[in-house]
Amino acid sequence: FMYATSSFTEMMFSLSVLDLPIKTSAPHVFTREASSLTLTALSAMIIFHKVVKESKLNVMDILVSQNFFDPTDMYVYEKGEQQEKYVKEEFLKQKIYGCKVVLTNVSSVRKRVN
Repeated sequence: FMYATSSFTEMMFSLSVLDLPIKTSAPHVFTREASSLTLTALSAMIIFHKVVKESKLNVMDILVSQNFFDPTDMYVYEKGEQQEKYVKEEFLKQKIYGCKVVLTNVSSVRKRVN
C-alpha cells in the first residue's frame, strides 16, 4: 500500500483493502518519557512518520511556510471574508492537528526539491 501514490483513488483503494478498523473499542495507550513517545496499539493501525532534513539548495531561493491548524476549527471570518485559522497557542496532547506546508521558489530558475 505504501507504493500506491500516483492518485488519490489508488491510495484510498489500497487503504480500503487493509481491513483497518474505523473506530477502536478501546483507546490506544500513549506513554511519554523525556523526549520519546511510546504508542501501544490495541488494534490494527497505520503510522506515518516523516523526517525533514536540511537541503543543500541555496536557502535564499526557497521559502518554506509551515502552519498547524485544528481540523474542527479551520477558519475565522473577518469583515465577511473567510481566512484560515492557525494554532498559535500550546498544542494539546491526544488532539489531532493538521499541518499545511507551502514551498515557494523565489528565484527565476526551476528548482528540484526532494
